[in-house]
Amino acid sequence: MSTPGRLATVALAAVAIVSLVNVVGWSRGGETSVTPTTVCADPGQGGVNRQAACSLGGTESFRTNTSAPAPTNTSAPASTTATTLRPKSGDACSTEGATVSRATTSESGPYENLGLRCSKAVWSWVVKPRGSCGDTRFPNAVLADGTAVSCVNEQYFAAGETLTDFFSGTYTVGTGTGQVPPGTYVVLDVRNCYWERVDRNGRTIENDFVTGAPRVVVVIGRNDAGFTNDRCGHWMRVG
Repeated sequence: MSTPGRLATVALAAVAIVSLVNVVGWSRGGETSVTPTTVCADPGQGGVNRQAACSLGGTESFRTNTSAPAPTNTSAPASTTATTLRPKSGDACSTEGATVSRATTSESGPYENLGLRCSKAVWSWVVKPRGSCGDTRFPNAVLADGTAVSCVNEQYFAAGETLTDFFSGTYTVGTGTGQVPPGTYVVLDVRNCYWERVDRNGRTIENDFVTGAPRVVVVIGRNDAGFTNDRCGHWMRVG
């Protein structure tokens, strides 16, 4: 038969084992279940042994934290930050015909531009035919189909394109890009219009001031060097 002392020893050992299991939890199927326990004091750095010892005879108690820490994914790749392409005219490019919208460029560009286009390995402004260039700060410009243009008399022209209709201003006469070719020009519904033809020395060949007329016709000759007009309206070549 068991003696009372032996029974007491066995009982104490059983209590210690149960307390230890309650503290460290039990494992099943690879998951750990932690059971809250009441102990005499926060075990702090003392760990499991102090928790078990206090469970046997302590009077002050607290409830252990049973919430499991959030899992940490150590296999996730480092995050990357997407970069936005913001080129400017004159920058090098590699994909011929590629375009960038006006909103994503890094400069304002010429008036009414349509964005940038990669043309001959260089980003160039896309402009409208005969569009206003204002000045020559943006020499790299093309039409929507990639045709290169240059700024002449504050307008963009393709190579060899002449000016056969125009408004007020001073123009060079000739057959070069952006020049007014010799011919017959007409303007309608004229009020207070001044026009003048000049030779290569800047001397006046012919001029007139028209206070009012339904139609004015001017013939620009082959030997003319320039044509100036002010407040006349829209001149158009008719011959």
